[in-house]
Amino acid sequence: MKKLVAFCTSVITAISISSAFNVSADENYSPTFYFSLNAVEEFEEINYISNNVIQISSDSISDSGAVLNIGVYIDDASKQSCAVSPKWKCADKDYVKLKNLVNPSDPISTDASEYITSLGQIFTTNLSPFPYAKINSDGSLKHDATVITNSDTDYNTMAITAVKSLSPMSVLGAATDEYALTYFDVEFSSNTPDGIYEIYFLTEPEDYSNQQFSTGTFMTNNLPTSYVPNVKSFTVIVGNYDYLLGDVNKDKTINAIDASMILTAYAEESTGNIGFLSDAQSLVADINKDSSINAVDASAVLSYYAYTSTGGTDSIVDFLTK
Repeated sequence: MKKLVAFCTSVITAISISSAFNVSADENYSPTFYFSLNAVEEFEEINYISNNVIQISSDSISDSGAVLNIGVYIDDASKQSCAVSPKWKCADKDYVKLKNLVNPSDPISTDASEYITSLGQIFTTNLSPFPYAKINSDGSLKHDATVITNSDTDYNTMAITAVKSLSPMSVLGAATDEYALTYFDVEFSSNTPDGIYEIYFLTEPEDYSNQQFSTGTFMTNNLPTSYVPNVKSFTVIVGNYDYLLGDVNKDKTINAIDASMILTAYAEESTGNIGFLSDAQSLVADINKDSSINAVDASAVLSYYAYTSTGGTDSIVDFLTK
């Protein structure tokens, strides 16, 4: 039995700056928080379905459980955030526990290592590279934010906050998601039943009224402006689900019928009728993995159907990432 192994690195938590939502350049724009699998050893029977969906066999974890390590990232094209505070959770805490949240301010070694960014910038640090940081004149790295981390085992939640006082945080490298905000472990117990397990960002209180949830703050016209981020969950399928992204009716093809089912599910849920799709169908219907099934997903299916109808042979995952 081989395990999905975790390598921990960085994280942060709480501080909130609030005001009305209004971004001057584009009032509809919000950055995206997302997860990415960080490091795994060779593992028996693992199926990488997309960047944020994997499938493992129940036999692979039935012996002593399994652990995977996940990074938390922010994609912010504006680079105007002065505070970011993602908070995430796994509701299935009886079988799946979030552990070992890493604070990026803690050294990962006694000696400094050398790194190079995508822009060719060279720096040295004994910390994990952090997206909001500056390179000093001597080549050392300095965080351009105060960072805090928090874990709550009762609710199986974690959080990190990076904040700078009333000015945008400097970005290390070309993009905010060149480096992770933090890493954490997801531990599956050996008796985890077959099913679909989701690690997701909280965008509103779920467990109690004043629970912290994922937020961020822009600097807009020299004023702090809070935003609710876009979010993408990370899903682990345990067991032998027959999975093909976009194939809602499970006929081994992706076509207009699947798009129609997605639109029907969207219409049903919009009127409060939950349960039109099974859990497995909902998973394959959420094409962009934003935890919502809607017309965007149906449009992606139709685009892929048009592509394959004219001879395209790429998988839907490869097609959508081009």
